[in-house]
Amino acid sequence: MEDKKCFYCGEIKFGYGKQSNNGGVSPAYPFSFHSQKLMHVICLNCGTIVRSYVSKPEKFIFKKDKNES
Repeated sequence: MEDKKCFYCGEIKFGYGKQSNNGGVSPAYPFSFHSQKLMHVICLNCGTIVRSYVSKPEKFIFKKDKNES
């Protein structure tokens, strides 16, 4: 995270981690059995999670939405 500061303590050094033990995120539409790992950017000074994201956001697109842009 270049040019970013922790909004809580002002630190500029961050670590990266992933949520474990079924802490994945699944699409909200029905019949979806594939979850994505939730990734976190963590302040190395105070431990605040400054960003959370999934590594493959395209997995959250409905099949009929894929042709729409």
